[in-house]
Amino acid sequence: MDLNGGLCICGNRGCVETHFSSRAIESEYFAHIHRASPARLSIDQAGRVPTTAAIFQAAADNDPCARRVLEVAFEYLTGALVSFLHIFDPELLILGGNIAAAGPELLSRMEAQTVERTRILLGRDVPILLQKTIGYGGVAGAAGLIFLQQGLLTL
Repeated sequence: MDLNGGLCICGNRGCVETHFSSRAIESEYFAHIHRASPARLSIDQAGRVPTTAAIFQAAADNDPCARRVLEVAFEYLTGALVSFLHIFDPELLILGGNIAAAGPELLSRMEAQTVERTRILLGRDVPILLQKTIGYGGVAGAAGLIFLQQGLLTL
C-alpha cells in the first residue's frame, strides 16, 4: 500500500497491516497523545495505550484525534479492499476481527467509497458483510468453503 511505509511484522514495508490493524491504530493514537493533541483518551497507570475498541468508541463520541486516526486508517483499508475486489471479483466480502467493532458510521463511509470505486469496473455492487463468529472467522470461512464445494451449503 505504501512503498516508503513503515516496517511490517512480515518483514515487508508499507503493508496494509502497517496502516490498518489494531497495532497501527493504537500506535497512531499514541502519537497524537505524545504530541499533546486534544485527545480524550490517555495512557493508563500501567503505561498502556488505549485499545482499538476504546478508540472506536472515542471516535463515535466525537474525539477529534480518534476520528482522524480512523479516517486515515479507513482510507488505507478502502484502497486495499478496492484492489482486492478488482483482482478477485468475489461474490461478497466478509470483514472480521476488530473492524466489526468500528460501528456503522465508520463502516458505512468505507463501504460507500468501496462501492463507488469498484462499481464501474465490476459492473455491480459487492455486498460487504461483517463477521458474526468472533474469534474463529478464518476456521469458519475455511469450513464454509469446504461445505460449499461438497454441496452441503448454498449461498
